[in-house]
Amino acid sequence: MGRCSGAEARGICTEAGMYALREWRQHVTQEDFEFAIAKVLKKNQESYTLVNKLFS
Repeated sequence: MGRCSGAEARGICTEAGMYALREWRQHVTQEDFEFAIAKVLKKNQESYTLVNKLFS
């Protein structure tokens, strides 16, 4: 995620939760966070490497 504000971090977490809820899941996955980061920060697919580093 790099340098994001607290509001952006909260938005990412909220959006990741919404992705899980839309699929009737009770647990948020890494993929949910990846979709949320792309949506909230409007990054392209190259930015997903940072997410992989955070979760590996």
